[in-house]
Amino acid sequence: MAPYFLVAVLFFAGCNAEADPCLSANHKTINDTHRSTGYMIEDTVEGMCDRGLQPDWYRFISAAGGEMPTACVHRNHCGTRMPMWLQGPHPGVNDGIVNMTACVNTNGGSSGTPCCEHSMKIAVKTCHGHTHDVNSDKFYVYFLRPIPMCPVAYCGGSKTPCPSGKTSPDGFSPCVEVPELTQKPSLNGPVVHGNAFRFTCDINYNGPSDPDLRFEVEWTFDGKADPHIPIKSVSGSNRQAILPGTQLTGHMGTDVGCRVRAWYANRINATMKSPWSNSSTYWAGIRIEPKPHRVVTEGGKTENVTITSTVPIVCDLAGTAGAGDSCCVHLLLDVDGPKNNLVVPHSCETKICRSDWDPATHQASINMTVMAAKDNINDGDHTMTLAFETLQPGGGGPYLNVFNNYTLTPVQVDVTDARTQICSYVGDPHFTMCHGNRFDMYVSGDYTVYEHQSTNFQIQTRTTRCLRHAACQCGLAIREQHDVIIIDNCHNQRHSPRIVTNNRHLRPGTSVHRSRNGRNIMVYLPSGREVKVDIGRFYHNVHVTVPATDVHEGQGLCGKLNADRHSAFTHRDGHVNQSPCDSRHSYYGCQANHFCNSWRVNRTQSLFETPPPDPKPQPAEPHYCQCNKDANGAYQVDCRPGAETAHKAQRCSDSSCQDVTSNLPAVLQGTGSGWSKRAILYGDHDEPEPKFTPQDPIPFSGNQTWPTASGITKQEAEDRCMQSIQGSQLFSHCQGLSAFQTQKNNSFQDCMADILIGDSFDMVEAAVSGFASGCQFELIQDPANYETDAAGNLLELKPEFHAEVCSTLCQQPNGVCVKGVCQCNSGFE
Repeated sequence: MAPYFLVAVLFFAGCNAEADPCLSANHKTINDTHRSTGYMIEDTVEGMCDRGLQPDWYRFISAAGGEMPTACVHRNHCGTRMPMWLQGPHPGVNDGIVNMTACVNTNGGSSGTPCCEHSMKIAVKTCHGHTHDVNSDKFYVYFLRPIPMCPVAYCGGSKTPCPSGKTSPDGFSPCVEVPELTQKPSLNGPVVHGNAFRFTCDINYNGPSDPDLRFEVEWTFDGKADPHIPIKSVSGSNRQAILPGTQLTGHMGTDVGCRVRAWYANRINATMKSPWSNSSTYWAGIRIEPKPHRVVTEGGKTENVTITSTVPIVCDLAGTAGAGDSCCVHLLLDVDGPKNNLVVPHSCETKICRSDWDPATHQASINMTVMAAKDNINDGDHTMTLAFETLQPGGGGPYLNVFNNYTLTPVQVDVTDARTQICSYVGDPHFTMCHGNRFDMYVSGDYTVYEHQSTNFQIQTRTTRCLRHAACQCGLAIREQHDVIIIDNCHNQRHSPRIVTNNRHLRPGTSVHRSRNGRNIMVYLPSGREVKVDIGRFYHNVHVTVPATDVHEGQGLCGKLNADRHSAFTHRDGHVNQSPCDSRHSYYGCQANHFCNSWRVNRTQSLFETPPPDPKPQPAEPHYCQCNKDANGAYQVDCRPGAETAHKAQRCSDSSCQDVTSNLPAVLQGTGSGWSKRAILYGDHDEPEPKFTPQDPIPFSGNQTWPTASGITKQEAEDRCMQSIQGSQLFSHCQGLSAFQTQKNNSFQDCMADILIGDSFDMVEAAVSGFASGCQFELIQDPANYETDAAGNLLELKPEFHAEVCSTLCQQPNGVCVKGVCQCNSGFE
């Protein structure tokens, strides 16, 4: 074959000392004993190829030697079919970088250029040993380039490796015969025996029997031996070594394995042993799954985290009554990340016990439920770290002590932010549904505002005639599970409403707050739902917040709670009204009478008239715990009712509100035969009131044009509405909010409609109160509006947004709010 030259012209003259290839930072290393001229492959083996080698300086560092050969190398050597060798002697130490020729032997030396049918230029330099981090007198570095044909590879080193069944101290000739381990040892276990467990290493040797045959077994942890665990010598027919479980102490969380080597005792070369043969490994520890992380959504469903121990839990209690539940490892959860973003049910502590061990799978697994807290703040997504404090074994004994001071590897949990939904109806009344759709309701009766059937939750409103032409809310009934709370003002509007319940012992997490004058009420429920009620002379403004868990099931006058706002006007029977407005006016807005009537309830369905049926049996409700550390690293556990709701979505409109839950009269004690003590709820014995009949319809017949019958002009109404809204204590704080303009326009429209319909300014206060509550709800969503601790965790809402805010009743001309205290003007109280 005609010679084929692979030419690479190199210019290295003038290289400065900073680029000296002898320095370790300026060259790469090749550690491969197969490149030795003494290593030969069979014809059936393809061999190595350096076509993908990156052009750079290299040093050969394998035990086979560090030099390229300078004489012809026969085919099938150096781990390749066609080896490449260096033509000519290496340069001297003082010669610097020298360009030389590297030859390829393709035909075994039979051509006109023996052993060099192909060639290419490389560079070589001889280095002093003191210029490198080794103790050799000198070494060589080579500038090598990729070879554009296969299978061709550079040679490096000349020692001949020992063949199978023979060995030497460095693995190269001269070699002596040793037993050949053709099969890996078998690692078995852990196996529990009483109050102990162990691993075994079984030696698999199929060679000839020999009385001088010996084995050594060494236990490894992450591939390294423990000098405190002696090597086990094995001979004869018993070819097994045992690792007691107690020797896992200090090695939890590692891959346990064993390795075996063999030799012939009582022979001249008895010190020569076979190479180590390694078993498969077994990871011994406790892990948290799934990996690498779990995703949970605020207000979403709970997610399971599996905690699995691959090490048996055994202790001195084994064999005694109840040992399976007392012999345990206790784990204390520590959530690292923004405080209060992740909660767990029942307790921050869990445990893995002996009774959890499954001998078939060699595992003990338990599930821990995690849930993203409902923080009611638009603070974006967060990554939390789920970790555990140092384990605390319980039960005693050396085998349980292997868990001492063991810390689990943390796992990430991604918490996805979810926005809290709010539904409001204010004035006479004007509805803003959860999706932001709006309509006006000018009919009387009892109606379902919102319900979530699978959790036995329902809110009903009662409307009655007001302002001569319209309908106003006068009562509210809230049911969650078996608790019913009624706020009623329908029979005695001259006074603040009466709050009563059917149960003196409301579910944990239920709280009712009320202002001193009784006209501002806040109801917090265990589900995270909240109901805010602001009461004026002619109105009840109601704001309902619902968690993301209600998506797909929440429905009522507040709308169908799902991702599609076009299905908001879903009737009770499931019919979706795409054109819900029966009539529309420039100020009245959409009148959705047919939609409203679909959610009307009769006397037997009304929570005001009839006690609800007993709810279907429900599993015991878990209480949740927050498991965090404070800014100083002190461990904190909060398992109070409502811990899963980190921050309230709404606040009582008056800073004077106090928790009155324990003082509520339980007078609604019906069990299916009608409410008892109706006179206490619905009447004053000294001042009898006419009975309210919710079935009586009130047709709408409000004013349609300006000026009103009493002479109120459109301009007068606009001025009064805008001045009142701008006089809200929170107006200036809300001007920068994205929802500000919509909130202001909606409140202005409600105010104008109420003046036009009622022919008076009596309901202006309702629109202003609605604006203030909607504005405050938006402020509460912004984490920038909270006080923080040293670690940056959110604490309380800044006082200017709540604690220093007074009720709308305190606006001019009624009075002045000073740091949350209303100072009434003359003539007001």
